[in-house]
Formats: sequence, structure tokens, C-alpha cells
Amino acid sequence: MTLKFPPLWTLAAFVATIVLNGIPILRLSNTGFGFLGLVAGFGLILWAGLSFRGRNTPIHPGHTPKQLITTGPFKLNRNPIYTGMVLMTVGLGMAQGSLLGLIPAFVLWWALDRHFAAPEEQAVIDAFGDEGRAYVADVRRW
Repeated sequence: MTLKFPPLWTLAAFVATIVLNGIPILRLSNTGFGFLGLVAGFGLILWAGLSFRGRNTPIHPGHTPKQLITTGPFKLNRNPIYTGMVLMTVGLGMAQGSLLGLIPAFVLWWALDRHFAAPEEQAVIDAFGDEGRAYVADVRRW
């Protein structure tokens, strides 16, 4: 069974990060950057979410987009919400001072890339034709 809702993957990664933080090995000494990762990731998600709302197109990955968003955070990469989720998970691991706590961020990145980002590229091409194909070719996935 594949979870079809990216925030659930992120929640699972957060829980795993907290659990791994309890293992007292591979500790980080400076965790100030973790807070920055959490804030930057949340800000990126918020910015992208507002872009969806402003263009009146569905944000849920299972729905067909009504408009191709190529401005704002979508100029940076095609998946700013997923990037924000991974940044937040990295930030949580760093804020806790645990290198082991960074492992879930890499697993989350892989899961989002495989189960959401890659299939969404085809959906963009199917929905927007040549314009979608050009966007996929010109803007990096991550």
C-alpha cells in the first residue's frame, strides 16, 4: 500500500527523526542551523501553497492541475512543497543535534521523488502539452 498524501510521509519522517534522536551516538554540537531549516522549509511550503491558491488550482497531488504554475517558488524547482518538507525534516534532525536524525530526511526525499515528483511530471505534460514539457525540461525537479 502506498500512502498518497505527502504530509503523512513527512509526519512519519518527523516521528522517525525524534525516535532516532533518542539514540545517543553521532551527535551534532551546533544545532542552530536546524531552526533555520525548519523555518526555511515551512516558508517554502507556505509560499508554494499560496501560489496554488492564487492560481485557483488544486494542491493535492492526486488531482489534475487547472493551471501550470511557473512563477514564485516554482521558478526555483518543480516541487517546492516537497523540498520544504525535506528541509523541515533535515532541520528537525539538526535542531535535535542528531546525525542519525537526518536519515529520515533522505528516506523522505527518496519517497517523495519516487512516489510523487516523478509521476507528477507526466501529469504536467499530459495536462499542459508542450508548455508542460518545456517546464519539465527547463526547471529542475529539486
